[in-house]
Amino acid sequence: MRKVLTMSVAIIILSSSMAWSFDGARKGFVLGGGAGLASADLEFKGQSVNPSETAGAAHVMIGYGFDNRNMLVLEGSAAVYETLDSNTTLTVTQGWKGIAWYHYFAPAARKSFYTVIGLGAMSYDISRPVPGGTLLSSADPGGGLMFGAGYSFSRHFQVGLHVARGETSVPGFAEFDHVNVSVLLTAVAF
Repeated sequence: MRKVLTMSVAIIILSSSMAWSFDGARKGFVLGGGAGLASADLEFKGQSVNPSETAGAAHVMIGYGFDNRNMLVLEGSAAVYETLDSNTTLTVTQGWKGIAWYHYFAPAARKSFYTVIGLGAMSYDISRPVPGGTLLSSADPGGGLMFGAGYSFSRHFQVGLHVARGETSVPGFAEFDHVNVSVLLTAVAF
């Protein structure tokens, strides 16, 4: 009986909160994703390891809009590109993930500029083909900061310029500095 009562209360609370979701106002549950282009740069001891690479970028977000102008989301973006190392093609993924705050300068029903700032972690992965498969090397994540601005040109679509900066490390070997500059087209459901 106790389980049935607990489940009933949980369903009622969840159902009432979902009634405020996806109603066209930014208040409530927010879900988004998109793609774009990024310029990824990697430095080791102050020297560029590879020139800035133009890469495909992916972007996802999930969170909550506190009012029609402010959202707090868990967000992730990554740039994926290929580079050569000793005649071997490497697939490199540099990304940022963390908590971001979006501020829009007009309500959802209008076109609006926005700003975003976030605090999280940078990640860095390299996959290298080896006989019999692929070897994946990952650096330990490090602190990262993301900031940007953009324009919401319709109720559910926005384009923005996001800059992520952070560090990763391979213990006992190296520390890397990362900068990703992304132009992203994102669909946002709210």
